[in-house]
Amino acid sequence: MTKLQNMSMDRGLTVLETLAANGGLSLAQLHKITDIPKTPLRRLLSTMMDRDFVRRSVADNRYRTNILIPRLTKSGFLPHLSDLSGIIMPHAIALTAEIGWPTDIHLLGAGCMTMADSTRKLSPFQLYHGQINLPLNMFGSASGVACLSRCSLGYVEEMLDMREGDASYGLDRFGITRTAYFDVLSQAKELGYGIRLPNYQGETELGVELAAIAVPFAKQNRPIGAAVTMYPRDHRSTEDFAADFFDKLNSTANAITAALS
Repeated sequence: MTKLQNMSMDRGLTVLETLAANGGLSLAQLHKITDIPKTPLRRLLSTMMDRDFVRRSVADNRYRTNILIPRLTKSGFLPHLSDLSGIIMPHAIALTAEIGWPTDIHLLGAGCMTMADSTRKLSPFQLYHGQINLPLNMFGSASGVACLSRCSLGYVEEMLDMREGDASYGLDRFGITRTAYFDVLSQAKELGYGIRLPNYQGETELGVELAAIAVPFAKQNRPIGAAVTMYPRDHRSTEDFAADFFDKLNSTANAITAALS
């Protein structure tokens, strides 16, 4: 291997390590931290995006790693991040272009949902920009309800056991029994979409202002995430919003499932 090839490999690994340690970074931030000139840095990022090692989020145009570096990665690793840029997000972008309202993509992880990307930046409706990689309560969020409504009873019980007693990410946060929660999941399955539990107000102060409907998408017949269409809570009722936009959101989720297959 030549000295030039060694330098290129070293720079590539430096980029991956930097993204794993810092989360989303702009080109300017990567340049400042790594001291790699911007022209070769752009080439490295382009190559790594082509190979699905790195993605560029729609929500904030920052680069993020798709691979796990255990000693550096701050957030939990989601195995489907590499599907975001090329497979999932184009469908979310097309939906927002059609209906105007933004779509978040939430991925199902061990014990929580994670906001992986969003089209809020592309929407004409100025909702606050969500936080990428933000963990969400899977039992209270619309995306969690949507995904769990399509999961096996055993899996739901396993998640409930994992988060039992957890005031932030468990069912205890909402003061309802498991029996009542399974009724919620049954209703979501019947409707075809999930909504937030009535007393779930999101994970940020601004989250209380939003409502959502969510439809899960699957890979190898297993729910791995949900497409979530957001709107102001006081804009209209969930029933009215779903009447207008559920069919298009459902078609988008089905298209993502087909593409992932």
